[in-house]
Order: sequence, then structure tokens, then C-alpha cells
Amino acid sequence: MQPQRTNTDGDVRARTKNSSHPRSFLRGVGHQISRKELAILTVLVFSLGCILDHLTTVYGVTLSNIAESNPVVLRLMEFGVWSMTEALVILMGTILGVTIGRAEESKLKGFSMTVLATVGFTRFIAAFNNLALIIKAIY
Repeated sequence: MQPQRTNTDGDVRARTKNSSHPRSFLRGVGHQISRKELAILTVLVFSLGCILDHLTTVYGVTLSNIAESNPVVLRLMEFGVWSMTEALVILMGTILGVTIGRAEESKLKGFSMTVLATVGFTRFIAAFNNLALIIKAIY
């Protein structure tokens, strides 16, 4: 085992046979993910959750026996601005996540990243619920 190294995030990691590169996302048991990587993962969860929820909703409402139940989304669809609003939400959330992820550690940063991850996971759940409804409607 090679000596420990400190990266720019202040994390100390040991380089082992399982982890030939200190910034590798694939690590063996016992290795920690850096704060920077956690911020990137949080932004990815948020963005992908929102995108998947949006795409499954777009497809689901085209089926004759599925209707949107969220009154806010219904109103935005009536005015024809739902997709644009959704794109703006995803863009702003991603920009804020990246900006907050680059900030110094604070309670506000931790809280903000937790909220972003929670929204992302919630949107993933909504997307999988949409997929289940789509599968039921098709078969």
C-alpha cells in the first residue's frame, strides 16, 4: 500500500490495488467519496430525476387512459408553458447545485445539497410511478 495523499478537497485517501487513481469513482469498501464528488452526484441525481420524470409525464399524458393529476402542471400545460418551465427548473437547479457545490463548507451548503438530493430522489420516485402507470396502460 502506498502512503496516503491529500487532494485539493482536503480528503485523505489511501491508494490500494482497488483504487489506482485517487479520484476514481469506483473504490473498494472503506474508501470515502470526496465532497466534490458528492456534490457532482447530487446534481446528477437532481437533473436525471427531473428529466426522467418530465419525459415519462410527457409520454404518459399522450395515452388515452392516463391523465396528469398535479393541478399546477395541468395549469401550466393549459397555458403551453409546462415544458419551458420544467426546463427552467432543471437548469436553475443544476446551476445552483454546481454553484453551491463549489462553495466553502457550511451548514447552508449541507442543507442546500440535501434539499437538492431530496428533490431529485422524489422526482425519480415520480418517474418510476409514471413508468408503472404507462406499463399498466399499455398492457
